[in-house]
Amino acid sequence: MANKFLSWLFDKHPNLEPSKHYIEQQFIKRLGYPLNLVSPKTFNEKLNWLKLHDRKPFYTKMVDKIEVKNYVASKFGSRGRINLITTLGVWKNADSNRF
Repeated sequence: MANKFLSWLFDKHPNLEPSKHYIEQQFIKRLGYPLNLVSPKTFNEKLNWLKLHDRKPFYTKMVDKIEVKNYVASKFGSRGRINLITTLGVWKNADSNRF
């Protein structure tokens, strides 16, 4: 019951940060073995360690397609040696302006 509530809570409020306990439970549920945060070995363990211990605002910018292009252009110039892929569109939600 608690897992269903937490899943619902994080789905409805994506800005909430999941707790270590919740991440460990979801890891076991989805991958079938316990999460090792003391000495992570697998890629999934390392990603979860980063999720809990390495929270930099810069990462949010790097996963936004528009922000990352602006960042690259500011570092290398919009007409520099880097060719940026054309952005086909920007939408506020997944249901608007579908191809």
